[in-house]
Amino acid sequence: MGAEFDHTHSADSGFPSGHLPQAVQVISTLHNDPRLLVGAGTVASHAAEQAGFSEQAQQDLGTATTEACDEVFGMAEADSGVAPAVSLTATRFLDRVEIRVELSTSGAKHGSKRMHGHDGRPGHERLEDGLVDHVQRETHEGRPSIMLVKYARTTKSKA
Repeated sequence: MGAEFDHTHSADSGFPSGHLPQAVQVISTLHNDPRLLVGAGTVASHAAEQAGFSEQAQQDLGTATTEACDEVFGMAEADSGVAPAVSLTATRFLDRVEIRVELSTSGAKHGSKRMHGHDGRPGHERLEDGLVDHVQRETHEGRPSIMLVKYARTTKSKA
C-alpha cells in the first residue's frame, strides 16, 4: 500500500557529464492519505531541485502539487464505493518541470465547476496566484486532471 514508484534515472545514472536526457520522469500512485500528500509535494520539490530551481521555487512547486492533489481528491465521488487514488507524474525537462495529478479511477463529479477554476475552498486560489507558471485543468475519460508547469528562471548578471 502507499505509493508505487517507477523511476527513470537522472544524470547521476551514467550519462556523460553535462549531457542530460531531454526528460526525466517519476510516476507514482497515491491514495488519499495526508502523509502521502506531503510525499507528493516532496516529489515535486525534488524534481525542481534536480532542475536547479531556487529553494523558493522548489517550495512553491511542492505546495502547488499538494494543493492540486487535494483538489483532485476533492472531486472524487464521496459515495462511489471506490477508494480514490491519483496518478502523480513529475517530469523534468531542460527548461521546466511539469507535474500532472490525475484521478486514477473514474468517479469524479460530472460537470464539476472546479475543473474551470478554483473551487472556493481556502488555499486553492493559490494555484492561480503565482506558485507555478501555468495551471491547466482537464478531464480525460471522465477523470479530472491538473497539470502544473514551473519554468526554470535564469538570472541575468548586471554588467
